[in-house]
Amino acid sequence: MSKQIEVTVDPIIRPFAETYRTETLSNLDRLEQLFENSDYVQIREIAHRLKGEGGTYGFDEVSKQGQLLQKMCDDGDFAAIPGVIQHLRHFLLNVRIC
Repeated sequence: MSKQIEVTVDPIIRPFAETYRTETLSNLDRLEQLFENSDYVQIREIAHRLKGEGGTYGFDEVSKQGQLLQKMCDDGDFAAIPGVIQHLRHFLLNVRIC
């Protein structure tokens, strides 16, 4: 069993943070599908959104990994994309919003 990762967010946005977490998990499935289809333009667009949105909901790790994904697409470093997606999935499945 993985250790839970605690993220503290303002109580006002806590319900929105949970919704964002759930929606982002769904986006990871889409990212995997896009990777299988070599659609790096769409991957970059989702990565850009992750980079911008993650911190809004207290998920700085999502922003950091979104920035990394975006850079990989810009640099043509596509082979490492699945690892970043798995890292994001692990984070989102194990995060506890406080």
